Amino acid sequence: MFEKLEQLAKDNKKISDFHLILLIQVTKYLGFNPETPTSENNYFDLLEGIFNSTPSATCLNEEETNLLKKLLLLKLDNNVNSFSSAQRHVLLKIIIEYYILNVEGFKKPKSLDVFKEVFS
Repeated sequence: MFEKLEQLAKDNKKISDFHLILLIQVTKYLGFNPETPTSENNYFDLLEGIFNSTPSATCLNEEETNLLKKLLLLKLDNNVNSFSSAQRHVLLKIIIEYYILNVEGFKKPKSLDVFKEVFS
């Protein structure tokens, strides 16, 4: 992963989805990565980190779940912006909520507005 970060630092291309890919990839190392998505399960449970066929109180809606599924398929070396600015805002909100629910003591970053501006 650090190799990819170094490569990005040297690369002059603007990759607006990189921070989302990185944040979701880091969950693997922190031990709460989402399960691999399946086509038949349309609701992602933020608390459990699993995809369900029926929604619960902690599930994303179908549209949000589809965005997350798309993000989970991307790799750090992805050099194509796969999401619109509005979709990136939604995904960042989802990821931050996922971290809050799964990392004890995690607080919403105060720099979130900066992230939104930089990666819009």
